[in-house]
Amino acid sequence: MDLVTALGRLLRDGKLRDAFAAMPEDIIERLGVQAADRPALLAISAADLEAQAKVLLRKRYDAIAHLIPDTLSALGEKAWPGFQDYGRQYWPDGTDKEIRDATQFMRHCKQQYRKDVSSRELNKLAFLSSRLSAAAHWITDLQFRGRKRGGLQILIRRNGGRWTESILFLGF
Repeated sequence: MDLVTALGRLLRDGKLRDAFAAMPEDIIERLGVQAADRPALLAISAADLEAQAKVLLRKRYDAIAHLIPDTLSALGEKAWPGFQDYGRQYWPDGTDKEIRDATQFMRHCKQQYRKDVSSRELNKLAFLSSRLSAAAHWITDLQFRGRKRGGLQILIRRNGGRWTESILFLGF
């Protein structure tokens, strides 16, 4: 494995970074890093590696924020630390990374902060991940004028992949 590939693996995997901080030579051996690249990798401090990983995590967090604003708002100060905890364990690959990252983060949050996770946003992410042209869900945690209400969420995908969301509720 070359230096760039090894760095990529270390930046993506929090447990691997922890192991590298404790036993760098063992991890370099386990990864099978080329002999010519080993001195350069050993020269990188664990603190610098962790700092760079946090920069990448913050970019991921910022990329999903527009998909789950209600959940992030409800989480408040727990949002960023929660994402850091989650992000050390999971890194999406392939297409639709933002949608999959947001979905996995919501599932992670649902285990710890169930009341803060927006069912509307979970439904939206599931719809965006699917090939459905339409979906409807009854939601009970819709925030409107400072209180929770029930409502019907309607998601429609148009030609070209564009989608719309409508919410219907009784306002009395």
